[in-house]
Amino acid sequence: MLDKRLFHSPGQTAIMHIRRSDSPFAEFVVLVRDWLRAHPDEADRYAALKRALAQRHAADPDDDDYTRVI
Repeated sequence: MLDKRLFHSPGQTAIMHIRRSDSPFAEFVVLVRDWLRAHPDEADRYAALKRALAQRHAADPDDDDYTRVI
């Protein structure tokens, strides 16, 4: 069974990640989300970094490649 599914549509501005709730990484992503919500300035910096990396890697064959740079 897969621990993660990735859904996206070419030309769209979002990628949806779905994880199993018992996945070890699932707890981590929730903790990061909660931390970013509690620290809006850091969330803005993180969002700007992700936008810049997404733009830099827009031509990559895998739409999720840019996330491996962070």
